[in-house]
Amino acid sequence: MKKPRYHFFTVHYEILVHSVIPAMLLAVMVGYATYLISYNSMLEHFKRDNEWLITHFAEHAATHLHSDDFTVEDFTRQVISGHVTTEGFLIRFGDGDEPLVIGDIEPEMLDLHNAESPEGSVYRSHSWYFYAPVNAAVTLPGERIPNWVVMRTSDETLKQSRMAIMRKYVLIVFGIIALYLLLLQRLLERVLGPIRSLLYYLKDIESGPLDSLAVERGPEEIRSLAVAINRLAISVRESNLLMQSEVARATAKLQITLVELEEAMEAKDQFLANMSHELRTPLTAVMGFSRLLVDEDEEEVRREHQRVIEVSSNMLLTMIDDLPEFSKAHSGQYKLEEINFELVVALRTLQSIHQPNAKSKGLTLSFEIADDLPEYFRADSVRLAQLISNLINNAIKFTDSGFVVLALSCDPISADRLLLKGSVKDSGKGIAASKIPLLFAPFSQEDTSINRRFGGAGLGLSICKQLVEMMDGTISIESALDVGTEVSFTCEVLRGDKSKAHRRNSSVERSSETLAGLTILVAEDNPFNQTLLVKLLSLYGAKCVVANNGLEAIESTRKIPLDLVLMDIHMPIIDGITACETIVRESSSAPPIIGLTADITALEKERLFTAGAADVQLKPVDESALITSILKAVKRNSATVIEGSENLLSVAMDVDDLKRNLDLALDALEAEVDSQDKDILRNLTHDLMGLGGLYGMHQLSDLVSDYRSVYWQINRQEKLTLLNELRSYLEHHFKRDFSDN
Repeated sequence: MKKPRYHFFTVHYEILVHSVIPAMLLAVMVGYATYLISYNSMLEHFKRDNEWLITHFAEHAATHLHSDDFTVEDFTRQVISGHVTTEGFLIRFGDGDEPLVIGDIEPEMLDLHNAESPEGSVYRSHSWYFYAPVNAAVTLPGERIPNWVVMRTSDETLKQSRMAIMRKYVLIVFGIIALYLLLLQRLLERVLGPIRSLLYYLKDIESGPLDSLAVERGPEEIRSLAVAINRLAISVRESNLLMQSEVARATAKLQITLVELEEAMEAKDQFLANMSHELRTPLTAVMGFSRLLVDEDEEEVRREHQRVIEVSSNMLLTMIDDLPEFSKAHSGQYKLEEINFELVVALRTLQSIHQPNAKSKGLTLSFEIADDLPEYFRADSVRLAQLISNLINNAIKFTDSGFVVLALSCDPISADRLLLKGSVKDSGKGIAASKIPLLFAPFSQEDTSINRRFGGAGLGLSICKQLVEMMDGTISIESALDVGTEVSFTCEVLRGDKSKAHRRNSSVERSSETLAGLTILVAEDNPFNQTLLVKLLSLYGAKCVVANNGLEAIESTRKIPLDLVLMDIHMPIIDGITACETIVRESSSAPPIIGLTADITALEKERLFTAGAADVQLKPVDESALITSILKAVKRNSATVIEGSENLLSVAMDVDDLKRNLDLALDALEAEVDSQDKDILRNLTHDLMGLGGLYGMHQLSDLVSDYRSVYWQINRQEKLTLLNELRSYLEHHFKRDFSDN
């Protein structure tokens, strides 16, 4: 055991202070009192002996004083010799004669007789003086008559006796103290030893392992304390083991999660890098049929081309809208619409979209429609078309020769509810059975080489699965390597009503009365977008006020009576969301606000609605949706809104101004090619992407988006190369599309 170290304010110190010192004081006091009692007793005995002696001397002094044979001197010396402490006698006579001095005694001591002690004793100068009257009855006539005797006695013997008593009692006191200390030490060892042992144990386990236990010894209370400490140590040890187990399990789970996260991030990187390929099918249809539309003179064919372009554009926008809301699809939060539509028309549109791609690969694309299939359905036509289009596109993508067949049939569930059954079968390369369950997971493909060879992000089948499940259906895959694949699906739909079938009226023209009397604030930092929106709204009769940033928008709402605000989200000084929040907070009668943006996340959209916006419109602006949203916000009848309109470029500024401002935007982006400021990069690229989206230059938006995504990974020369590609695209675009204007 370690040697104990004593400090102030420890138990050992407290016991010493509160026990040993008082005990020592008590022993000293008791010893001193005993000493005083013994000394006083000895002193009384001493006085009695000497008083007896002086009384005896006084009784015989007169007789010996007149004796010839044995004189008083002889008698006195005999007394003195018999008592070693007696030093002398003094006899006083009554007739005034000189006192008789025998031995060593001062005559002046007679003066104390009357002054201090008529009889008894007096202590002066280390000697005791005893007085006694002389018996003069035997005195002869004519002789001197003694009347008092004084005896001097030394206190040397008394001192020696007193010192002997003192030594005895000092030894007794120290013996008692020593015995007390010995007993106390044994008590401390019995009590403090186990406590000190527990203290050392607690210090050891404070920073060390809990493998050992405290020794359970000492009095009952201390043993109970040791038992409690051991139980606590066992509990802590078990808790530590459990915690270590939990930490190990959590660490293993975290490592698995990290691996999964890395795989997911890798898959998402592939998804982001190749997402443009997923959009090529409808985009190719738009571009191809746009060129055919220019060269076609027959009105009926032109209308068909225009219809295919419109449907493909809607499909393209639907897919773009799906990207930021994929989480909703994954959790089944899509809201399905119920629209009456003609199935044959929808299928003809899908065939027109996919036929050129199938024909370019030498494939036969055919549709097999059951005879009992109703002509009209009531369901979400866009989601259903997206489902079938994704499956056809996949089949064409992975088939090098042979055929792709879409088969549709239905079974009645009730009088108005049907189970639509479909399948897309191909003669492609097929899929290994072990890979089929993985195909419905987000961002996954059969293997990574598929992404490099065929493109795509691996998101299509996952969305298809979610769409089918939302329509209370199922989807499955049957495939064999080198034979082909068949994807089958079911979904519940309603019988349609021909009289309520959804038709677009393209003959309705814009009316200057639609927004007449409204003052609309256009909060937009890009001058092209300002011009486009102002001209478009002016065609509908609205009066427009322009704000170049969020701060100007706030000031305008304070000074000008406004009926509505169109608010771009990304603006300098104060962004659109903050401006919206400020406007709504400052006045209970604030005008309704509609947000405009080319790229908005689900979080930004939620923040905008929380700030008080009435609606959000995405760029490129859908003219019909924008005007409908405005009328809804100002609570006007929207029956006069057009549903088919010419390209918005028809109301915008002229081509030279557009190209000049695009060049200026590219110059600004090139000037900041070495910038490390993320806000500057975001603002400049946002302007270009907004222009590209608003004016239908989707490839420009894609190129700018690619530039922004790789900006931090490439060097200066590579950045300049990408900017030159942007300039080349603009030169080619304006030369191709506007040279005839």
